[in-house]
Amino acid sequence: MSRSVSAPSLSTITLDKFLGMTQDRSGMEMEKSEFYDLTNIRNNNLEGLQVRSGSVKVFSETHTTGSKVYGVHTFIDDAGNESYFKAANAKLYKSTGGAWSVVDTTSSFANTTTFFATLNTRDTGQTATTTGTTTDSDFTSITDSGETNTVNALLKSVLYIGSETKLITANTADIIYVQERFDVQPSSAAYKVYPRAQEFFFANGTNFYKCDGTTLTRLDNLVFAYDFDGIEVYQGRLWGWKGTRLHYSDLGVGEHFSRNSWYDFATPIKCVKSIGGALIIYEQRRTSAMFGDDSTNLFRQIILEGVGTNSPKTVANYHGLYQFFLSEDLEVVVLSTKSISPSSESNEPFSISRDYISGLISAQ
Repeated sequence: MSRSVSAPSLSTITLDKFLGMTQDRSGMEMEKSEFYDLTNIRNNNLEGLQVRSGSVKVFSETHTTGSKVYGVHTFIDDAGNESYFKAANAKLYKSTGGAWSVVDTTSSFANTTTFFATLNTRDTGQTATTTGTTTDSDFTSITDSGETNTVNALLKSVLYIGSETKLITANTADIIYVQERFDVQPSSAAYKVYPRAQEFFFANGTNFYKCDGTTLTRLDNLVFAYDFDGIEVYQGRLWGWKGTRLHYSDLGVGEHFSRNSWYDFATPIKCVKSIGGALIIYEQRRTSAMFGDDSTNLFRQIILEGVGTNSPKTVANYHGLYQFFLSEDLEVVVLSTKSISPSSESNEPFSISRDYISGLISAQ
């Protein structure tokens, strides 16, 4: 089915609700697929629109009415089980759709804005599958002449040695190779090999922990991790920001941040959010994009000079194409990732059009 409508200046398309249902002049609702069938109208910006489901509660359990929630997260483990977590009352709470319970009664956290992220990393709940002591090593491998491992049986497992946690990329009978260089070359050191699993991390500027759904592991007291202001996952790595510095973890290991794996920015970082093939970094008066997946090809580019955010929790993705954030000067800003390219010298990735950001959208 297709429809003909008036010229663009007299378009009968209206937005009743934020990215919600559209109608024609007669009031008849249009299906989402019909956006692509319109004629005599430029509908390039409509391809990301879809029916908005409205505000629907995940579940109806009320917990400590009036207490402030500083962060929420939906966690899906390797078996596909879904559970919900929130930071409130200096504790981490868990629910699977019913009553909330404290994950660890002895741990307490700062009551401040909390960021969550899920990453496949060292499995907290499993014992080591292989242990030993090195007889030789270099900066990318260890050798244990007493081992007789099956070739590549340890692939994608995690090596823990000398306070360093590294992703294993290959192995022979007695040699284990790692994804990234050791910060300190191990020598006659004890080591353990662990499986990996989906776990989530959270940070708030004072505390940095990971959790497998039941057990908390403190990370901010480690040699190769920090009490990040916030965290985000991008290209298989955990990215954490602290002040003006943005750190990135080893691939597939969210608790190891090598000593030279960071970028400095001019002013304090407020928020970092991935979308599509880019990592967007927000300062208060500047917005940048990071491209690439490791230290050999990372590329940083300023995309908005003078426009940023001081409200990190307002940064949100929609439909994999748009990123919304609140600017002190411009109010709601829409950043279109389709306009961001590492090779472009004239990025114009955002819209502050009053035709698009109406009072109704701002009110939501």
